[in-house]
Amino acid sequence: MADTPTAYKRSFGLGRGLYYRDRGRERATESKRWNLQLTAAEDALRKDQEEQSLYALAFGAIGAGVGFAGGGLKGAAKGWTYGREGGKWTQSQFVSDYKPEDYYSDTDVGKFDVSQKYDIEERNRQFFEADRSRFYKDVTETAQNIGSLWMMYEGGEEGVGYLDKAKDYFRRGKTEAGAFIS
Repeated sequence: MADTPTAYKRSFGLGRGLYYRDRGRERATESKRWNLQLTAAEDALRKDQEEQSLYALAFGAIGAGVGFAGGGLKGAAKGWTYGREGGKWTQSQFVSDYKPEDYYSDTDVGKFDVSQKYDIEERNRQFFEADRSRFYKDVTETAQNIGSLWMMYEGGEEGVGYLDKAKDYFRRGKTEAGAFIS
C-alpha cells in the first residue's frame, strides 16, 4: 500500500481498488487519445507525401513533353528531371498546408503517470525532426539530380558531357574499356 496515494488510503479498505480502477481508466483514455492523435499525424504525413509524388509526376510528364518537343530525347530527359523537381517544390512550398506542429500529441497526462509527459514531448520532437529531415532529403535529391544533368550534358572535362563522350566512343568504334568514363 506504499505506492497508493493518501487520498485513496482513507477509503476504509477500498482505497487500493479505487486507486487501481481510476488509474486504469485514465491510462486507457489517454492511450486511446494519443493513439488517435498519432494515427492522424501519420495519415496527414502520408497524404502530403503522396500529393508531393503526384505533383512531381504530373510536372515531370509536362516537362518531358515540352523538352521532347524542343530537344528530342535529350530535351525530354532534362524536362522530366526539371519538371519533377519543380513539381516537388511547388507542392511543398506553395500547395501543402501540412505542418507537424498541427499534429503534436497532447501533453496533458492527468494525475497518474505524470512522467509520461516527457515521452510524449520526445515523440513530438521526433515528429518535427522527421519533417525537417524530409526537407533536407528533398534538397539533397534536387542537388543530385541537377548535378547529374550537368555532368551528363555539359560537365565533365573541358565542357564535354558524358553522353557526348559516349557518342564519340561508339562513333569511332573504340574497343578499350572505359574510354569515355574519366
